[in-house]
Amino acid sequence: MAMTTSGMNNTVTPEKYKKTFFQTAGGVALTGGLGALIGMGQRHAQKLARAKQQEQQGMQNLVNEGVADSVDVLLDMLSEMTPIGRMAKPNEIANAVLFLASDESSYMVGSELVIDGGWTAR
Repeated sequence: MAMTTSGMNNTVTPEKYKKTFFQTAGGVALTGGLGALIGMGQRHAQKLARAKQQEQQGMQNLVNEGVADSVDVLLDMLSEMTPIGRMAKPNEIANAVLFLASDESSYMVGSELVIDGGWTAR
């Protein structure tokens, strides 16, 4: 049995109703999911900002305690300790993230991609 809207020639069948309902429900779920992702991103950005501030304070504390003369000297010391003898360049990390986010990594399952200049290989 089909229902009709008053004054219009549109027929609403159960199939049309189900399709519209699930499209709307899916839209709501998608919107909620996107909102959750945005919220998580903002929360992680705040955590990262605090962690960066703590890291800078920690490095400054090492300088204050006499481990190094300055933060630059401390970074040079850490670079020398790294097995490949230098710190990572931003594009080296970014390219790995780009790879993981691309279809090129579609066959990777349950794997880790370690980018640490050789620290874990020691």
